[in-house]
Amino acid sequence: MSHTTALMWRYINNGDKSNLKKLFAAIYEATDSNAKRETILTARSYILGNLKAIQCQYEEDYIGCSAEG
Repeated sequence: MSHTTALMWRYINNGDKSNLKKLFAAIYEATDSNAKRETILTARSYILGNLKAIQCQYEEDYIGCSAEG
């Protein structure tokens, strides 16, 4: 696992939206390919929009489904 991935998971698990946004901005700026930049923006939007659900899936009594609404 890369340093960036571990850092991202730490921010996700702590619900740290501010640092998640900063990390995505740094990744975006370090990326030259427009196609990859678009992927970064899509991932950013998904993760920030579903942060609470991502966090809840690790709770012991979590009952979920792999299908999105």
